[in-house]
Amino acid sequence: MKLISVFIYEPFKEECEQLLQHIKQLQQETLHTHKMKLHWETEQIDHQQLHVTFYANDQHHVEPLLDIVLAGLAKHIVAFYERNFMLKLIKKKLHYLYEQTIQNVCDFCWDIMYENDCSGTNYSTIGMREDKLKQELLVYIQNEDTLHLPGSVFFRFPDYREELNACIDYAVDEYMIEHQYQEFMTLLKYFVEVQESKIPIAHLIHLQNYDFLLLDEQFQPIKTDKIDKFVMEMIDQDLNYEDTIVSTLITVSPQKLYIHTLEPEMQAIKTLQKIFQQRSVIRTDLQFIEQFRQAVRNKTKLKGNMNENGEIFLN
Repeated sequence: MKLISVFIYEPFKEECEQLLQHIKQLQQETLHTHKMKLHWETEQIDHQQLHVTFYANDQHHVEPLLDIVLAGLAKHIVAFYERNFMLKLIKKKLHYLYEQTIQNVCDFCWDIMYENDCSGTNYSTIGMREDKLKQELLVYIQNEDTLHLPGSVFFRFPDYREELNACIDYAVDEYMIEHQYQEFMTLLKYFVEVQESKIPIAHLIHLQNYDFLLLDEQFQPIKTDKIDKFVMEMIDQDLNYEDTIVSTLITVSPQKLYIHTLEPEMQAIKTLQKIFQQRSVIRTDLQFIEQFRQAVRNKTKLKGNMNENGEIFLN
């Protein structure tokens, strides 16, 4: 008994193999009896299209076998066509941008939607979009027995398209935020590069969480009352953590910035590394940091210096 016919267009060989692979895998995972058998026939109409028809071996087995075919079709559509669907939708949304920028946005969206699968967001995952497609396919075949890929999907399945649009909107917003952040980092790096250094060395002691000490070459506090107003305005607009420290460091622009931390992967630390680049040095000496933690707890002050070999002496 016929279940559904699918028309696939050039290049149809690879696509047909992928579609059948999805269905075979689902068949192996789902069917636990040899009584139900799914069959298919392929017919090349001309050099540009292939016709694949799926059959159930018995009318009593139509429902479970059709479920396998539709689930396989949904997986195939997401895997084989969704990137092109996504590019079309992004071009429509961002038609005013250059082609290369649109492609960059598309690549970024692809990374979020497939590598990260929109995890931790309110938007659909791959599995959710496959389920949405499967439901729309089920409704579609109530009136149609032939599916043209990819045209039928893009134009006849509005719920799936809306789901994809929502995920794209999220990814585009994330891209814009990331793009603005990178542009701002570039501006700060340039500002540091062209500004004359006012002190030779600065030490940033990361005590814990977002508690820092900002010290000069003799391990004395760097005053923050003369921060460049222009720098502070830039920081306030774009960064949301430890504004004073970042502003002070950019204002004094040390020739060398030693960052003492046990969490070098912390976003605040990575941001400072991006800004100061080769002028920043990460140090992860627990004993050294613990001395400052103890000093803060006891409300005492430490003094010290660093020799030419980078060895630190505190007293």
